[in-house]
Amino acid sequence: DSEGLPWVAISDMSNRDVVCHTTKRVTPKGMLDKRLRTLPKGSVLYSMYASVGFTSILGVTAVTNQAILGL
Repeated sequence: DSEGLPWVAISDMSNRDVVCHTTKRVTPKGMLDKRLRTLPKGSVLYSMYASVGFTSILGVTAVTNQAILGL
């Protein structure tokens, strides 16, 4: 959904210091159904599964998948 909130996956973080764009988005209904937490711009992202150790900063308000820790 082009109207949804950016949904960050590890591939969106790869080789990027700041994540401003994502390949996928999540709808408000999807956020409610899965109880996803919104992270504010400026949050630090850390990949903790599969590709461990990637770090980035969020350049936009977004949601992450389960493989990413947002601080």
